[in-house]
Amino acid sequence: MIVGLSLLLFNVNNSLMYSVSATLIGISYGLAYPLIKTYSVKISSKHKQHQAIAFFTLSYFVGVYFFPIVASHLLTHY
Repeated sequence: MIVGLSLLLFNVNNSLMYSVSATLIGISYGLAYPLIKTYSVKISSKHKQHQAIAFFTLSYFVGVYFFPIVASHLLTHY
């Protein structure tokens, strides 16, 4: 993911580099969510695994949908 973000940072009107960086970000981001979710279930106790899945999913989507609102407010006002 860091390689893909770095390529985007240094990209200047190069569509091939943009495609490669977008692919790297998409693959790494797509793999990160299930790996982190699996790890959270693995380290939780047997009786709390369902709660771990629910809490992880809820906190993930709150972060995904709440971050753009907060970031846009901070960028426009500060």
